[in-house]
Amino acid sequence: MKKGITYLSITAVIALFTMTSCKKEIQQAVDNTISSYLYTQLKGGYWSITRYSEGTKDSTALFTNWRTFFNDGNAMISYKTNSSNQYIDSAAGTWSSADISHFSCTYNAGTQFPLTKLTDNWVVDPNGTNLSNRVSLARMKNGHADTLQMLKH
Repeated sequence: MKKGITYLSITAVIALFTMTSCKKEIQQAVDNTISSYLYTQLKGGYWSITRYSEGTKDSTALFTNWRTFFNDGNAMISYKTNSSNQYIDSAAGTWSSADISHFSCTYNAGTQFPLTKLTDNWVVDPNGTNLSNRVSLARMKNGHADTLQMLKH
């Protein structure tokens, strides 16, 4: 009888371990698929900042007329346009999305204000993100929560 209980206990432990391991592999596959989708969706078209706040201070106006293009090879370029829709300023950098919940961007040295405010590691907010045309990001910086929302055109 003891032998039967021991066998059942070992079988239960192996089954539990296998199910946990499979669940992790499935979740990793889902995360990789969504991350790949986010990577694909960011490319093509340009993105504008529809909201940027540092804590409770709304600083969206700093990014008026800036357009950002996310390109292959994790390259990005931002252009500022004037009222005639002509490019009057630009800055280049890199971006990455290693998994579904993280996004980072880094502008090259010499980049002017206000784009330097965006260089950081951000967390993707799933509640404000519609991967086809809207991304909502958040971060903690200097003791307050910052928000960045972008819209694809």
